[in-house]
Amino acid sequence: RHEQIARFAESGILFSHEMHLPEGFEDLPRVGVSFVVAPGLDRFRWFGLGPHESYRDRVASTRAGLFESSVAALGVPYVHPQSTGNRTEVRFCALEDRRGQGVRFEPSNPIEATASHSTEDDLDRARHTTDLISRDEIFLNLDVAARGVGTGACGPDTSPEYRLRAGMHRLAYLLKVQGIPDES
Repeated sequence: RHEQIARFAESGILFSHEMHLPEGFEDLPRVGVSFVVAPGLDRFRWFGLGPHESYRDRVASTRAGLFESSVAALGVPYVHPQSTGNRTEVRFCALEDRRGQGVRFEPSNPIEATASHSTEDDLDRARHTTDLISRDEIFLNLDVAARGVGTGACGPDTSPEYRLRAGMHRLAYLLKVQGIPDES
């Protein structure tokens, strides 16, 4: 069950989500919301851990700071395409064009975020990087959490404390349009 509430605020739209995952949903890849964002907002800025990808169980080589990257450069070109480019402890993130216009997300608590030019279905279908479709749109995920790294395919599986479990998960953020001139 997913309940979403949206309220207009002076500086944007406040969204709150309650996601109740029933028993049996014990090892999910992520819990959050996904957006399809129009082409052209190809710069991703965030304040959180970086500068490279990080996951709940892989943060030792990161540092907190303000970072930016093209959406295309966020991911890692693994030989077998897979979900990649996660950022952790995100305090805000924005998708912008070259003039700084775009959308900004300010969560009430640190979140995890990914942005890509490929859908999850594109990743699942591709067997090699040459098979991967790169679309014009941006596919953005804002997550309460994402599963830690590991599948057991070539090493140990993700430790139990880094897996996502059943129960109530909450996500809240302010969505702002930025850089658009005020016409009033």
